[in-house]
Amino acid sequence: ALPDFIAGLGPAQRHGEILAEVSRLERSIEEVFAAPAVPAVDPARWQDFSVDKWETTIFDVIPAARLLEFAFPTNRLYQSVQDHAPDETPPAIEWPAREESWVLVYRKDWIVWRSPCEYEEAQILRDLMRGRPLGASIESALEDPRARVDVVTTSIARWWGGSSTRWRAT
Repeated sequence: ALPDFIAGLGPAQRHGEILAEVSRLERSIEEVFAAPAVPAVDPARWQDFSVDKWETTIFDVIPAARLLEFAFPTNRLYQSVQDHAPDETPPAIEWPAREESWVLVYRKDWIVWRSPCEYEEAQILRDLMRGRPLGASIESALEDPRARVDVVTTSIARWWGGSSTRWRAT
C-alpha cells in the first residue's frame, strides 16, 4: 500500500518516514469512515459500572476505531495542513523532529474524529483493543516506568465522562 511504498523510498526521499505516517493516518481515517456501524455502549450503563467489575470487564472495540502510534507528531502536522481553507495556499510545511505520538481515530455519528493520546492512554487503549480486561490494562500502565499516575487517573475519569461511543456492548 501507499504507506509501505513511501517508507520504502529510503533516504533518497527526505521526509519519507513522516510522509508514510501521514499516509497511514489518512488510510485509517478512510477505513474508520467505511467501517460497519455497530451500536455503542449506552452512556447510562457507565453510571452503574463500578470498580469491582474492572478486573473482569473486557471491552469490544467498535470496528470504526484505530489506535495509531507514530515516531513523529504526525497528527499535529496533519492538522496544521487541514487548518487552511481549500482555496488558500498553506504555508510551507515545518517538518517536525522525531517525537513519539499516538492518536485514536474513531467515528461518531458518521464523523471521523482524531483524538491525540498521551503515552499512558495509548498503552491502556492498546491493551483494551487486544482484549485484556480493564483492570489488567490499567495495572499494566501503572507498572510501566514511563507512566505518569496522574495521567492514568485523569484519563480514566475523563473516559467515564462520555467517551463511551468508542466501545460497543458485548
